[in-house]
Amino acid sequence: MPVPRTTLCTTAFVILLWVMVSVPVAAQEIIPWDQLADVEFVQQDRQMVPSFSKEIQQLDGENVRLSGFMIPLQQTPEQRHFVLSAFPAAGCQFCIPGGPDTLVDVICEDGIEFSYNRISVEGRFELVEGDPYGLVYRLTDARVLEQE
Repeated sequence: MPVPRTTLCTTAFVILLWVMVSVPVAAQEIIPWDQLADVEFVQQDRQMVPSFSKEIQQLDGENVRLSGFMIPLQQTPEQRHFVLSAFPAAGCQFCIPGGPDTLVDVICEDGIEFSYNRISVEGRFELVEGDPYGLVYRLTDARVLEQE
């Protein structure tokens, strides 16, 4: 006995809806840098610490996508630990415009080929407090999505 067409369509719709709901929204699109700029620095016990907006706090621990420029931390063709910047740093990595909200510490299992071009990466987003270098964001278990 054949299954009615309406039953098949309803089942397909429910499965599609379930897939869409089960994938975090943050992982579906690239997080814009101006969203990451929604952090303030406040004085606490003689030091400046980040105070993250509710929107950014909701990203903590989520799988997200970011796009930017690689600042290498190792002198190797493949980078496993680097800084992702909102701005290209081909001239001088110490002369980047912007503040800590324009940089993300990236740690990946597999190496990513070094490039001066824009790259897109995906990984688990973490808020960082008390980093000795002043970084406030980290992406772990990162992998490259796109490399120009």
